Amino acid sequence: MAQFSWRVAKRGYRWSEGQSSIDEFSGQPRLYLEPVIYAYRKYHPFDIPGLFRIFADLKPQLEPMLQFADEYGHLGTHFAEPEDELEPGEEVKTDAQRRQWEEEIIQDRIVWDPLHHWQNAIKEMRSCVKLWSQVQKGTAKKTDESRLVAGVNRAIQAHACHVQLESSISSPSGYRLTYFPRNLLGAMWIQFAQALAENQDFRECEACERWFQVTRGKNRKSRIHCSDACKSKSYRSRQEKARGMFAAGKTIQQIADVIGSEHHTVERWVHCK
Repeated sequence: MAQFSWRVAKRGYRWSEGQSSIDEFSGQPRLYLEPVIYAYRKYHPFDIPGLFRIFADLKPQLEPMLQFADEYGHLGTHFAEPEDELEPGEEVKTDAQRRQWEEEIIQDRIVWDPLHHWQNAIKEMRSCVKLWSQVQKGTAKKTDESRLVAGVNRAIQAHACHVQLESSISSPSGYRLTYFPRNLLGAMWIQFAQALAENQDFRECEACERWFQVTRGKNRKSRIHCSDACKSKSYRSRQEKARGMFAAGKTIQQIADVIGSEHHTVERWVHCK
């Protein structure tokens, strides 16, 4: 897969009304997501483990969706078609340069994300993630597995990627087939499809509540933190909670039962100065 970057408005986004304040079909406000200012930073969505899980967990409400956009950007599902066909300038010579030019043109054509695009996208992603969870637990029916595959394929076809043949000096044939997402929503669906194909396991970090991929290894089943920093943060938090409960009159055993630690460990924590 080609490296994929996405733009995020540096000062965040806001919900703005369109030409008509009420949608004639739903009766709901006709709102669109727009940048506060049209200045951006770039990042690589595939570098964010479990980004599709973060999106699937979103409440389809204005503030949570806005917070997601402020951190990861707009979905990029609404485009303005150019009046004339565009061609790159003479400075664009290689396949990689053309791909970068095409990516920038696509992102420049993004109009505002309509509110209903966000709500529908979250609903669709959440439904498929729920089915996947059932498949992983072994509680899914055969029809559920078929629905999952069909749902992911439908989303990939609608949002996911361009496929392109380009020259490659590292390939025995001299060519390679690359694909890259059209937008952020497509990137999340590709990430989800990869997780399915590779049977990846994601968990929510106990400390920062972000999703992380659990790699296969001897500590795979017991791992509950995404990093050593979060592990240390969680450890200190449990110590502070234990001391607070002890000061409030709770017994060592009561504290141990609540925070899930051994009796002697809690005793050491509360008496440590």
